[in-house]
Parts: sequence; structure tokens; C-alpha cells
Amino acid sequence: MHIVQATRYDIPRLVEIENIIFEEDDFALKRENFSYHVRENFIYTAKYNSEIFGYILVLNKYKVPRLYSLAVLPEHRRNGIASQLLEFALARLGHMRLEVKTTNFKAIRLYEKFGFKRVKLLKNYYKTADGIEMLRQKF
Repeated sequence: MHIVQATRYDIPRLVEIENIIFEEDDFALKRENFSYHVRENFIYTAKYNSEIFGYILVLNKYKVPRLYSLAVLPEHRRNGIASQLLEFALARLGHMRLEVKTTNFKAIRLYEKFGFKRVKLLKNYYKTADGIEMLRQKF
């Protein structure tokens, strides 16, 4: 597996992954969103034999970069890919904040494993659940 910066040529695959992972969410990114993020933000893909099977998107224009999306196709999960993408981003950015559904226990465990701390409960943050704001300080 290789982690490489996303390009405009990756956008159709990123949209496909987004629609698979976040099919039930109103906030799934569209083609134009990815086009913007590829130009303006930190977005890297997990590739094997030039096929993308996951990505990480961090909005890096903030004082504390914000992890916006971390997605790995279901058939490629449980192989440490999300951990590798997160570790890659943290090695470059040092600190980060994020929001996660209170019901997304696997993601919360992953973030805590990487030193994220729960900062605040976000009531009604998502359509179907509350959210948790998490923060990882620079070490």
C-alpha cells in the first residue's frame, strides 16, 4: 500500500468511495467538493496497484487542522489502513481536531488510540446522533 496525495484524476474514485461509505448521510461530498479539496486542503489516498481504497481529508486552513473525513472501503477494513492514513496525517500536521458520531465506537477507539481526547459533547450535531468533538495536541 502507498499513501499519495490526491490529484484531480482521483476525484471520480473519491466520489465513488464517499457515496459507498456515507450513503445515508446528508453531508456526503460531491465532485465539486473534492475538486476544491484536492486544490486547497490535505487529501491523501491509500492505493494498491494504482487502485484507491481509502482516503483522508484534513482541512488545513484552521489554526488547528480539522479532520473532515477518513474513509476506507468496507472490504479493505481491518487491515490497519485507517490507522496508517491517520498516522501519516498526524506525522505531517502534528495536531488535529475532529467531530465524530457518538455511535461510531470503532472510530472513537481509533482516535483515542492516536491520542485524541474528548473535548465536548455536540448535541444534535448529526441528523441521527449527537457528536463528540475530539482534539489531539502536538506532542
